[in-house]
Amino acid sequence: KAKPNDLIALSEKLAPIANAPANVIERLAQDNEATIAGPVLAKSPALSDATLTNIASNKGAGHLLAIASRARIDEPMTDLLINRAGPDAAAVLHKIAGNENARVSHVGFVKLINVAKRDQKLAKLIAGRGDLPAELEPFLKLLG
Repeated sequence: KAKPNDLIALSEKLAPIANAPANVIERLAQDNEATIAGPVLAKSPALSDATLTNIASNKGAGHLLAIASRARIDEPMTDLLINRAGPDAAAVLHKIAGNENARVSHVGFVKLINVAKRDQKLAKLIAGRGDLPAELEPFLKLLG
């Protein structure tokens, strides 16, 4: 049986490789230990949207944080991450708001702004985005 440190090293090595063995990438991504799954979840172009959706729907905050770090995230995935993270997983919400390559839906922005009422760092990250819908800007300005 592979040792955790060996699996982390394998995950880090295979993560950026587009044609990495799909079965190995899938196995690493689905590992319950976020330190093993994280590099692949954050960087692997070989992961399917279905696999990412399944993991984002069923795994914990460490997995969500890694997915929120991806170079490109579409609106359905961002919405799923925001909904799963909730207001208690600030690190995930901060990562999404700070990731200019994360497409955020109108509803996603509303949810982020609602959490930002109690989170100044999140409010600043949202304010720094270039894609905040104009009609939501006044709500963000109310936060200070």
